[in-house]
Amino acid sequence: LPPPNVVLGAGFFSATLSHLIGVAYAASVGLPHQAWEEALRGGTDLILLVNFIWQGPRFVYGLWAYSFAYVFSWGILCQWLYHNPMARPPTISFVVFILAAPISLLRIYSLRHSKLLLRDDQMRYDSLWKSLCHTEDGVAGIRHLRKVVRMIGLDKDDYCRQLNRLRADKLPARLKEKYLSLAHTRPIHPIFWDIQHWYMPNRPDKEREVSSFNQLYCAGSIAATMVQTLIESWAERCQGMFMVQRDEGERRFVKWVDVVAQPELVSMVRWPSLKRHGRAMEKLLRSYGNNPSHLLDIARGSLVFENMTHLTNCLGIIVTDENVRVERIKNRLDTLYDSDESGGYRDVCIN
Repeated sequence: LPPPNVVLGAGFFSATLSHLIGVAYAASVGLPHQAWEEALRGGTDLILLVNFIWQGPRFVYGLWAYSFAYVFSWGILCQWLYHNPMARPPTISFVVFILAAPISLLRIYSLRHSKLLLRDDQMRYDSLWKSLCHTEDGVAGIRHLRKVVRMIGLDKDDYCRQLNRLRADKLPARLKEKYLSLAHTRPIHPIFWDIQHWYMPNRPDKEREVSSFNQLYCAGSIAATMVQTLIESWAERCQGMFMVQRDEGERRFVKWVDVVAQPELVSMVRWPSLKRHGRAMEKLLRSYGNNPSHLLDIARGSLVFENMTHLTNCLGIIVTDENVRVERIKNRLDTLYDSDESGGYRDVCIN
């Protein structure tokens, strides 16, 4: 079955279309007042049509826009026909208002409550950041990191999505023959020969975004092991640290080189798991418009460093690693970044 917003959007599309037909018919038979009434109703229904196509916080804004637009347009029509803008109260607008008001109030309350819950953590984060910015080495490290990130050139909010691999069987004949002539260097699995799906390694297809939530988790479960191996190698080369938790509950950060030297610590390292399904669904519905290609952190990992120098060196190692391709860098360890967006938390995020 199609999603509810698509069904409702289709309904309002039909309503808008019928109003447009009504405008044309009324105008053709010489009923200007009826034509204007159909036009005004069609315009307000169009707002709801767009509202159901867009998702997320904009839905509430759309309800408010529809409510005020309906009151305004209906008042104009009543003033023209009855010489009294309130001759026929806009009942539909009041219903939508009753729906939009509690949603908006609950949203404001939830946001304020969330900020209160994060206040203590944000104060600690901000205190650590200020202490870093008050030292010469800290300021120099922050500036150097900013220069490195800008030099790499992946710090913009450019297109970054989960993409399917380019299929050779969809290429023009000449390019397809060229790919198949090189197939012996990169063998194609027999099952792909049978179904004639020949995927090209390391070649994403920008026209085919991933549209399956299950596909992301299937690929993420495989990628997680490879990502962990890569992170271990980067940590060994740049003094990276991981969280270690003993049976007694004590937690501390330990350099990976020290963990390797003490094999009993390996089992105590707290490795990150795949993103929880519930959290992924929340982001998918609240922030990404039900588009799975926006979910970029199903498989993830993290490294902690003692200073900015080690962090910046590790960034250079990751970018130049032939086994990965960096798509985007978010530098939250920058004085230009507004930490209120993340509750005071700062890091360097790499996709």
